[in-house]
Amino acid sequence: QESNIPLWLTFPTILSFLGGILFLTQSKLSSNDQSELMTMEVNKQVLNQQWIGVCYIISGSAFLASALLGWAIAATTVLDNRDKTRKKIAVYLFIGTMVLTIFAVATILSYSLYYASSIAEIQLSEKERGITACFFDVVGSCSNCNTTLSNETIEDVKICPEWNNGDVLKLVRTQMKQSAALAVIFIMYALTALRFGFTLKTLVSTYEVDYV
Repeated sequence: QESNIPLWLTFPTILSFLGGILFLTQSKLSSNDQSELMTMEVNKQVLNQQWIGVCYIISGSAFLASALLGWAIAATTVLDNRDKTRKKIAVYLFIGTMVLTIFAVATILSYSLYYASSIAEIQLSEKERGITACFFDVVGSCSNCNTTLSNETIEDVKICPEWNNGDVLKLVRTQMKQSAALAVIFIMYALTALRFGFTLKTLVSTYEVDYV
């Protein structure tokens, strides 16, 4: 039913925005020292993935727009030809946003699969390995992550010696595989919504307006 469109698209909308925020924040990392913040740039091949974050934001925005259009379509009652035209335009816009969503999600899927297969070729410096490990560490297993520049430079400090280069790249590869799996789920949602859009287009075209 038309009223189910917003609910159906809620899940991919929320996860798309969360994925976009995650990838956008991975392009620049900061330590959390209270006395002195130290901005740290990481190997762009590993964490500078702003454009894939943008694709997630675009897909989330398209999912949200489609949900709002679905709500508008469901709320529109066809009483005359003007109402029928408005509803038909809304359906066309719904189909267009779903096509845009599919392109954005397909881009995410393609890049995620490519990146997951080529991550082993990336070479990280000792500094990049340590900073990247500190970013992904969520249980506090890394040491020297909050090193400041007061007495020694960051090059003089062994950052997160607990993680080796293979550990970091394996975690990044896992993240990209998860991104690919999420993109596949999004494509399934988008294709289902697109099919419903074409069905709705046919139904709206067959509406007959009775004049009294």
